[in-house]
Amino acid sequence: MPSIDSPLERAQKAISSTNVSLEEKKLAISTFSASLGDHVNHDQSQHILSILPLSDLYGVLSSCSENDEVDAISDQLMTATCDLIRKLLEPFPYSVFSQGDNKIYLEQGLQHFSPSIRYLSLQQVEKALASPAETVDMIDSQVLPMVVTTVAFQDTRTANKVIDILQKACHSDIGCKHFFQSPAIQLLNSIMRINGTFSFRVYDLMMKIAGISDLAFELCESSGILTQLLEELNTDDLLLRMNAIELLNDVAATASGLQFLIKAQLMDKLTDTLDVENDQDVAVSLTKCAVLKFFGSLGHNKEVDFSTIQQQFHVLERLEKCLDSDNKELQTVALASVGLIGSHLTGLRLMQNAYTLLNKFYQIVRTASGDTRATVLQSLSKLIGVSDSEGQLEDVEQRTLSVYRSIPGNENGVKNLIAVVKQPVENIRTAAFALLESIASHQWGRQEISQCFEFLGYLLDRSNERTESGQMWKYAIVKALVDNNGSQAESTFGRHYAMLTQYVRQGPYYRPTQVTTAMESG
Repeated sequence: MPSIDSPLERAQKAISSTNVSLEEKKLAISTFSASLGDHVNHDQSQHILSILPLSDLYGVLSSCSENDEVDAISDQLMTATCDLIRKLLEPFPYSVFSQGDNKIYLEQGLQHFSPSIRYLSLQQVEKALASPAETVDMIDSQVLPMVVTTVAFQDTRTANKVIDILQKACHSDIGCKHFFQSPAIQLLNSIMRINGTFSFRVYDLMMKIAGISDLAFELCESSGILTQLLEELNTDDLLLRMNAIELLNDVAATASGLQFLIKAQLMDKLTDTLDVENDQDVAVSLTKCAVLKFFGSLGHNKEVDFSTIQQQFHVLERLEKCLDSDNKELQTVALASVGLIGSHLTGLRLMQNAYTLLNKFYQIVRTASGDTRATVLQSLSKLIGVSDSEGQLEDVEQRTLSVYRSIPGNENGVKNLIAVVKQPVENIRTAAFALLESIASHQWGRQEISQCFEFLGYLLDRSNERTESGQMWKYAIVKALVDNNGSQAESTFGRHYAMLTQYVRQGPYYRPTQVTTAMESG
């Protein structure tokens, strides 16, 4: 009886034979790779590579590349081989690839036209991030220029991988300093001259680095690339202008970056944009939306002193005008920005001091429908969801309760929201669930819910929600009611407390066992 070859033996034979078709090689390699599972340990890899050396595997990649036109089978064989090599190399550190024959494979891969092969090589470079010392070795080596030029690679996934690696390489001060002292900046400037797409990849990379620390920002500023980004804000190309505004979020995340934007008078320019009339003009409305998203993101960041920004640039007054806009998209972004800025105690204080702004917000809540309703519910969930992260529990409770009581048509309290979460429209349902979870996070909210037996019955009835997301939301609300409240929660919910805690123990997807009794007819 003939012996049965193992998947490894079949792969080895398929690779070494000259009489095997590409289809058969692909099948043998992909079958063997699948048999290994997701991960291979060091000893397994060493054993496999003694039978199936890297030179043979890279030989397969070379044979695929030799075709003038890479057909579907060649491409699939290349992808399968790269996946197998990735698994076999996973246990080994970067130092293994930075010397000897492996270095040759690495450098050839970093210059290869195939996205699969280039990405495989980048995965090995990424291992240099394991320590600042290895990161510096990689930056100071001949590998870095090959990595940097991949920012201009045609495959977006591969280019994004490079951006991720390079910005992580700058997370340590020493890595950041070596990066800016390397040829990388000169190469990035060259890449920016190729086309607008590549320019924004470079901007994206520099914005991510600039947001790491004040040192990183200062080095980015000295490179001159940030100044070039600011010039994009004056372009007549609407898409470029919006992309530039979006990238500013990373710069403004640091104190130095925010000061840079102020000194460059960019904050004035952005707020002036919100004063432009004619919201029905597409270019005007889209630019305003981008600016509002920028300020919303800035206000949402607890590390940013938005009070100072408000005092200097009067953002909330401009936001209030946008709430009055006849342009629905602009109004929706403005409504979302209210929630983002007011999502922590400092922001909520600012919002509640802007009386006319909040009054307009509540007026819209009264009449909102469709997507607008989903947005206002989501913003309410953020305003009410403010937590006591600053040791000011009483202030948090009073302010969030004030928002809750200001909701128009809220005479029946949480009972009104039961009908909303039962709606078939998913984005409205989700926003209502988020609002209920925010209410449940406060003591006044737990008191409110404890007095609504209809809502408690809805929560505890596991048969009324069939969707996975709905079950998760109900579980999150119940958990918020009983977590970290101890005896206070027990006294608040009385006989329902035991049922609520049991609900949490059983998890979100528990289904009661139904006992069926068979009855014999006489």
